[in-house]
Amino acid sequence: MTEAQLAADPNLLTNYFRQRLASLYPRLPGFLRSRIRAPRSAFGFDRRNWLAALEKLGPRDERVLAVLDRDLASGDSGFRSDAAFHLGNLATNWIDDPVRRTEILSTLTRLLDDPADNVREYAAIGLGNLGRFAQPALPELLRKFADVDTLNPQLLRALPLIGGDPLQILPAITNLLVNRNRMARIRTAYAVCHFSGELELGLPLLRQTLNEIIYRDDDECRATAAGLIGRLGPRAAAALPDLERLLDHPKLEQRISSAMAIWRISATIVWLCPHWKPRLLQVRDIIALS
Repeated sequence: MTEAQLAADPNLLTNYFRQRLASLYPRLPGFLRSRIRAPRSAFGFDRRNWLAALEKLGPRDERVLAVLDRDLASGDSGFRSDAAFHLGNLATNWIDDPVRRTEILSTLTRLLDDPADNVREYAAIGLGNLGRFAQPALPELLRKFADVDTLNPQLLRALPLIGGDPLQILPAITNLLVNRNRMARIRTAYAVCHFSGELELGLPLLRQTLNEIIYRDDDECRATAAGLIGRLGPRAAAALPDLERLLDHPKLEQRISSAMAIWRISATIVWLCPHWKPRLLQVRDIIALS
């Protein structure tokens, strides 16, 4: 955060620390949580629920877009964050309307320069929801990957959904394979596999990262790595032993993420590997729990 960003939004620092504390609180040992008051949300739940209700009741009502536009102009990053989140969710409802789609695309592209990290993240997710219609925003999105120190890894989620020319995208992201942020490396590895059509660079990194953190306290990265390996389909069969280890993880959510990935990879090749059938039955039972 720069001094200019803090001057533009006095609540930016407060909201950031509240958000960080809220994300760390569930990971604290039980005896500490019993002694520490649960952190308050950075943003008002009433307003967030109201926006969620508007999104569901008026998915194609222009008055809802007007409300979101008003919040996006707020000086409070909390208001802008909620508005960006719901605008991204509503984006797909206006794909058939070229005028509104263009306006939403322009707004989400502009929000990529917002001083608040979570606003930029929701803007990128919204662009991903627009799919190929968001390709005019690719140059602006790719520009965000140049600053590796302040990169939000969630921005990488949008790239495979938007698509585009691999010759334009791969040079902009390949250097992120060695980024110090683990989630950035995971999402970059998948994006490289997606756009190059080859697994030589991305899959070994995904497998290595999964094995490094298989029993560490990093549930989000572990589940993300397993899920992205599964998306690669049968071509990622070499990673089945790594995913199989995760089936015995003590946390149900991790077993489910591994089971879903294994099913995506091996359900189509089970007849080629008959010894996998008992494991697939276990996978089916784990998925049923979800």
